[in-house]
Amino acid sequence: MSNMDIETDNEQGMARCEITNKLVPEDELVEIEGKRVCAEGKAKLLDALKSGKSLPGEMERPTVLRRFGCIFLDGIVVGVCGAIFGLVIGFSMFAVPSSTNLDKFYRMQGIAGLFGILITLFYFGVMHGMRGQTLGKMAGKLKVVNLDGSDIGMNKAFLRAVAYAGPQLINPFLLLAGLITVSQFFGIVIGIYGLTNVILALIDSKSQRALHDRLTGTRVIIVD
Repeated sequence: MSNMDIETDNEQGMARCEITNKLVPEDELVEIEGKRVCAEGKAKLLDALKSGKSLPGEMERPTVLRRFGCIFLDGIVVGVCGAIFGLVIGFSMFAVPSSTNLDKFYRMQGIAGLFGILITLFYFGVMHGMRGQTLGKMAGKLKVVNLDGSDIGMNKAFLRAVAYAGPQLINPFLLLAGLITVSQFFGIVIGIYGLTNVILALIDSKSQRALHDRLTGTRVIIVD
């Protein structure tokens, strides 16, 4: 609504219901859940609150199954690309002199993991930065946005990608440095981080924000 519309409504002692958007006498409006509503709007608002549906004008959150289905599709995309590039470079490590074949194997894992991380950051950073959607989210009609519903932009998209990867960013460097025992222990840290991500999303019934969403001030919503 334009400023001119608001001024006209006020001059006539009228105001709009935030649910129905109908123009009614201002003294007929009541405030419920922070929204000024008329009698008709009140009925719709209370019905939405009882059923647990998103209120009119709110950003609708996806179901857990829908969101993780999109993550699964993105995992396939990133996993295939990471495996191809990582293994090609990794197998070349066998041509480098080393004390044991086991050392070469762990170095190959480190190279493959490093390429996987780089691809993950590039994929999620660029896709979310450009349109807020990866291929998985396009299929599931989901989008990453700021808390106010605005686009997150490229900088926040890459920051979110880093937060999404979390401790996985460190593990390839541990393998390349030959710190095998530390890397194996770090696998527990990676597992705890991933589990925390899932748990936070599950217990957040209102906006379903995972840990990386909380760290970067973002959320995932349904789009048409």
